[in-house]
Amino acid sequence: MVTRRAEWAGVLLFSLLLGGLVVMAGALLAGGDGAETAVFPRTTLFDPTPIPVATASNATLSLDLAPTRANTLPQLQPASSQKVDITDVLLLYDSAAPQPFDTNFCRIATYYGLLCRRVDVSQVELTDDLLRDRAGDYFRLIGISSNTLRPANFDSAELSLLRQAVVYGGVGVFVSKLTRWSNLSSVQELTEDGITAVISPEDSQREWYVTTAMPQITREFTDQHIEFDRPIRQADFALVAKTADSFIPLITATDNNGQPYTIFAAQPMGQGWIFLDAGMPAESIDEATLTTLYFSQTDFTKIIPLMFAMRYMLGNEVWHRDEDYANLTIDDPPLQNNMSGSLRFMDYRLLLAEMQQHNFHTTIAFIPRYWETSEGGIVSLFKQYPEYFSLVQHGNNADGYEFYRYETDETDQWPARPLFEQEADIKEGLSRLILHQSRTGIPFDRIMVFPWGISPAPTFEVLKQYNYLAVVQGNIKPLDAPGSDRWDYLMYPATFEYAGFPLVRRRPIPDPALYDPLTPVYRLFLDRPVLLNSHVGELFSGGIDSFSPIADQINGLYGDVTWLSLGNIVRRLYLEKQNDDGSVDVWMFSSNHLIVVNESDERRVYHVQKEEPLNVPIKDVVVNGRSFPYTLANGFLRLDVELPPHTTMEIVIRYGRALQDEK
Repeated sequence: MVTRRAEWAGVLLFSLLLGGLVVMAGALLAGGDGAETAVFPRTTLFDPTPIPVATASNATLSLDLAPTRANTLPQLQPASSQKVDITDVLLLYDSAAPQPFDTNFCRIATYYGLLCRRVDVSQVELTDDLLRDRAGDYFRLIGISSNTLRPANFDSAELSLLRQAVVYGGVGVFVSKLTRWSNLSSVQELTEDGITAVISPEDSQREWYVTTAMPQITREFTDQHIEFDRPIRQADFALVAKTADSFIPLITATDNNGQPYTIFAAQPMGQGWIFLDAGMPAESIDEATLTTLYFSQTDFTKIIPLMFAMRYMLGNEVWHRDEDYANLTIDDPPLQNNMSGSLRFMDYRLLLAEMQQHNFHTTIAFIPRYWETSEGGIVSLFKQYPEYFSLVQHGNNADGYEFYRYETDETDQWPARPLFEQEADIKEGLSRLILHQSRTGIPFDRIMVFPWGISPAPTFEVLKQYNYLAVVQGNIKPLDAPGSDRWDYLMYPATFEYAGFPLVRRRPIPDPALYDPLTPVYRLFLDRPVLLNSHVGELFSGGIDSFSPIADQINGLYGDVTWLSLGNIVRRLYLEKQNDDGSVDVWMFSSNHLIVVNESDERRVYHVQKEEPLNVPIKDVVVNGRSFPYTLANGFLRLDVELPPHTTMEIVIRYGRALQDEK
C-alpha cells in the first residue's frame, strides 16, 4: 500500500515531468503512516494498457481557473438593465372570508416569477378596468375561490364582465376547490350551465389519471396514473357536466363501480378558458410549504391543477426552460475491462450498446486515486463516444467517509475529517483528474459527487473557490446544516442556501424494481433535470440491460428529453422568462459557467442573475471569452447582455485568488 504522503509526491513528480502542468499548493497532510483502505486495491486491478503521455500543449489546466471553450463565439455587447414587467395575474378574493387559495394563488404566481394583483370583491364593484393591467390588456389568468364566487360577491352584471373577458379577451378564469356544498348558482351562470352539479363520489381508493386531452396543459403528467398499493379514501369531488362536451376532463378518477368521473376540467369559451377544480382542499402554502403540497402524491390534486393552469395561460412569461434533460451517473467504477465479471467493474462495451439502442447517457463518478489505471481500450471508447460517456469527480481516495464532520466524539461512526484535510483531498483529486485528462485525453467536469455522504457546508465554499460547477448529491442539505424554512425550497433546479454554492439533487436507484416512474414526471414538470444514480452492483446486478426500460419510460414522456453529461446539464442549468418589453430574465443555477442560446429570430436583451453572497472573491466575469461588466446588489450578481438571433452566450465567472501561472 502507498501512503498518502508518498502518493502525493508521486503526483507532484509526474506533474513536473509534464512541464509544470499543475502548481501544487497547500501543505502535505500530517501523519501518513497509516495504510489506506481502497475500494479497488491495487492488487485487484488489471494492468492498464499503456497510454501515450500528454504533450505540453494539452497540459495547461490550472487548479483555480474555471474551464472555458475556445474564443470562437462572437463578441457581445452590454445592454441596459432597465426592463418593463407589469402585473400578470389577478386574484379576486373576499376579505371577510379568506381562503387558503387566496394565499396559494399569489404564491404560485411568485414561484413562477409573476406579479399578482389582489382585488377585494367584498369591498368594490367589479369593473372591466379592474380586469386589465396598467397597459390596458386583460390579465391572462384570474383566480377565484369557489367560496368567493357566490351571489353575495358577484351579481349578474359582474359575472357577465368576467365572461366577456374570457370570450373576447382570451382570459383564463380558475375556479378553485368546488365541493358538494358550494353555491353553484354563480358558477353555473359564469359557465353558462356547463356544470350542473358537484358530488361526492363513492370511491374508497385514492387514485388519479391525467388525461391525454390537452398535453399542452398537463405537460409531463400527460397519460400518467397516480396509484397506491394501500387503500386511501378519495377526498376529491366530481364535476357533473351538462353535456358530454361541456368541458374537457384533465384529471379523472374511477369510483367503486368502475365509472370514471372528472375532478379537474377546462371549459373552452370563445378565445379563453374556465378551469374548474374540484380537487381536495389545500392548506395555505405559508403553512405547509409548496414542496410538501407539490411532491405529496397522496395529495395530488391540492396544488397541481392550479400549476397546470397558470403555466399554460402565462406561457413564456413564467420561469421555465424549453429543454428537458436527463442523466444516469454510476459511482465508483474504474475505466477498465470487466474481465472477471465482478460487480465492481463496468462492462463499458455492452453498456454502450444499451445506450445507443435506448438513447441515454452515462456519467462515471470517477475516483481520482485510480487515475493511473485506466485501460487504453476503455479510454478509446470514452473519446470516441462523448455523447454517451463522461466523467466527474467522486471524492479522492475512496478511503471511507472522506468528507465527514470536521470534529467528532465517541458517538461518531467515522473519524473526523478536518476542513484543511478536505481541501487537500479536493485539490489532490482535482490534480489527479487533470493528470488523467492529460494522459488519456478524456475531459472531465468540475462537479463533486461526494462518496459515502455529503460534506459540511464550509466545504462547499472550498469547491466554489476552485471553480467547481456544483455538488450533485442525493441529500437535500449539507451534513449537520440546518434545514431551510423557505416556502419554495427544493422547487428549483438547485439550491444556493449553503455557502452560496449550488447543490443539485439526484435520485438513487438501488434496485430497478423499486424505481418510481413518477420520479422524472414530477421533476421535469418543474423544469428540473432528471438525475439518476446507482452503483454497478446495484443497478446492473440483474444484467447490463436493467436500466434500459427506465430510459425508455423517460424518453416516452410528453416533450423531448435530451440525455447529456452531468457537466453539460449543469452548464445549461437555468430558468428563463420573458418580460413585457420583450427582454428575457435568466436565473442561473450553476456556480460559474452558463450557456444560453437565443433561439428566436429577434435580437433580445438578456438580464442574467445568480445568487451571490460574495463569500469567495470574484476575479472576473467573462462572456464569450471577453471580460464583461456586472453588478452586485441584494445578494445577486447581475449582467445584462444584448444577444443577436440564433447566437450563443457563454458566461464564465472566475472565483478565487490569482495564481502566478495564470495567462
